[in-house]
Parts: sequence; C-alpha cells; structure tokens
Amino acid sequence: QRYRSALKLIAALPAGCKGNQPVASEAFLGWKRSVLEERVKDAANGVTGDKTVKLDPPLRSSPWRIRFSPDGRTVLVQDEGSITVVDRSAAKVLFQIEAPDAELAQFTPDSTGVVFNDSNLRVERWNVATGKREWVKELVVYDGCSQTRLSADGKTLACVRVTPLTNPPRIGLRLIDVESGNQFFEKPGFFEISAFYSYSAHFRFALAAFTGVDMVSLLESPDGKFLLAAAGQNVIAYDLIERHPIQLGGKLKGLQQARMTFIGSNELFMVGEAKKDGLRHGLLLSFPDGRLLKDIDIGDVKVDGVTK
Repeated sequence: QRYRSALKLIAALPAGCKGNQPVASEAFLGWKRSVLEERVKDAANGVTGDKTVKLDPPLRSSPWRIRFSPDGRTVLVQDEGSITVVDRSAAKVLFQIEAPDAELAQFTPDSTGVVFNDSNLRVERWNVATGKREWVKELVVYDGCSQTRLSADGKTLACVRVTPLTNPPRIGLRLIDVESGNQFFEKPGFFEISAFYSYSAHFRFALAAFTGVDMVSLLESPDGKFLLAAAGQNVIAYDLIERHPIQLGGKLKGLQQARMTFIGSNELFMVGEAKKDGLRHGLLLSFPDGRLLKDIDIGDVKVDGVTK
C-alpha cells in the first residue's frame, strides 16, 4: 500500500520536482544477468584440507517424473536436483539442467523446448536441439503463491494463493503473463469456506493449508490451449491462447473437483460415481462441450494422462 501511494504521489508532482529516471550501466546489467543465470554456485576455492572426489557413477536421487516429448523423440527425467533430457532412439543423454526444487518440468507442445518453474517463481525455457537455455524470467508476486502451474508453452503461470486466516478462509486464483510479469486474470474468492461449512471442513481446510498440500486441481490440455482449475464445487475453464474464460456444456456443467485428466487436446477423462464391486464410472467427455464419449469401469484410482 505504501509503495502504491508513493507512485501516486510521484505521478502528481510537478515536472520540476521529479528526479531523473536512473539508468543502469552496462556493467550493472551484465552483473545482473550473471546473477540471474547462475543458479548453482561453485564451492569456495582455497579452503585448507578440501579435496575433490569424483563419484563414478554420480550420486543421484530417484527420478520422480518421466515424460515423453510430443513427437516421441526425447524423454525428460526429473529428480530432486536436475532435469535430464535423453535421446530415445540413441539411448543417450543430450544434456542435463541443474534445477533444484523445480516444479513440474515439461516439453513444449512443439517438442522444441523444455520449460519449468520453481518455488521462487523463476521460469526457464531450454532448447532441446542445442541443450542451451533460451531465456529465464523471475516473477514477483508480493503475497506469494501457495501452488503454481506453468503452461506448456511457458507463457502463462497459474498462481494459487491460500489464506486460511482470513474471514472467510479462501483460495484465490490468478493468471500471470510470464514475459511481462503482469497479471491478466484474478479471482480472489475462487473458493471460500463460509460459516455454513462444518467445523470439520474448516479444520481440514486449515490443516491442508498449513501442511502445503495442493488444494486446487490445475489441469492443462496437451496443446497448451485450455486450463481447468477446480476447488470443491467451484470450477474455472480458461482459454490460455485467446485469454478469456470459456463455458462448459453438457455433462461438464456442474463439474466439481475430482480425479480427472486431459486425454488429448479436446477430451477429459474423470473418475465418476461409485458402482458395485468397488468399481467406479470412468467417464470420457468431450471438452468443453461435455458430450459423453465413453463410460467404462475403473477402480478407485488416481488418473494422469500420458503424452500420447
């Protein structure tokens, strides 16, 4: 608030009272680029008694995410500290990205790049052909994000903000343009725990908020066109290319948070209501018009779409 008030005050000053806009020198800009691009610092040199030991094979934590590129030529393997890109047919490593604490890494829809962000809202795009970083952006969100989802083309960041101590406790959703850092969509009260909710619902909400559990289902179509956000009975579908909300039709009307995933660019699969023998309805629906394409038996499981 103080910062915004200062901006208004400066804008209202007469021209003679305003100072000159500071201009960054080339030396400063070069230093800024080097700090921004250097993610992992080298160990301090000259420390008495230190000795380098080469580990062969290198010590790596277990991979937790493996994805094929849309064209099927390369594979992405992500562990706690790095992202490795592998040529599938040649079975060899093309390059490795040092990326500690990175969120979900993914191929771009045209398979030419790899994009990811971390908890500090640093967004990077790497070129698959050259193995080099194409660009890096560091976004600033003053009140932070409890949960994020980067679009497949790296152009939009979905930011979820959970505030359990407000009255009522709520979840906010905003969409940020990565290139400019500007927000182009916001819904502060996307989901709220009102007084009509039970005490146990309030408790579960607070417990999830303070333990860092992802409280919003954020799904994106493989072509990067559609984003679907769901929290409880509140759902927003958004066209990320044209940048406007879209209406859901058919059986997608009244959609609420469930186990679901995009299958291709215009189909949504979801685990539906229970049937007998412990099975559930597995519904394949067209998106966004909500036509029922198939109803199959499926277990009580989590679902996640594959590349193809």
